[in-house]
Amino acid sequence: MRLIEVVDRIAMECDLERSTIEQYRRSAIRFGQFIGRDASASDLTRDLLNAFIAQCQQQLKNVTAGNYRRALCRLWNYLTENEDKPAYELKRLRRPKSEDVAVYAPTNYEVSVLVKAC
Repeated sequence: MRLIEVVDRIAMECDLERSTIEQYRRSAIRFGQFIGRDASASDLTRDLLNAFIAQCQQQLKNVTAGNYRRALCRLWNYLTENEDKPAYELKRLRRPKSEDVAVYAPTNYEVSVLVKAC
C-alpha cells in the first residue's frame, strides 16, 4: 500500500485538522522523493527512516525534520494497527534535537507606544 493511500485512510477515519492531514501528505511525498519513487508501507524501515531524517536535518531545520519524523511514525502506527506491519522501536529512531530560540519581549518604550496607538 502506498503511503499516500494510508494518509487518505487516516483522513477518512479520524477527525483531524486539515493542516495535520496535509503534514502527513507532505511527509509521505517527501519520503517518496528521498527514495526516488512513491513510498509504500514496505519502505517504512528503521534504517530508511533514519537516513531520511538525517538528510532532512542537513537540509532543513530540526523542527521540520522532527515534524516529518512524527508524521511518518503516525503512518507507521496506523499500519501496525490495521495492516499487521511490525511496530518500530521508538528509541532506535533518530530524534532531531529542538533548537533553542531566543525569546523576544518588547521593551517598556515599545509597549507604551503600542498602548498610545490603541
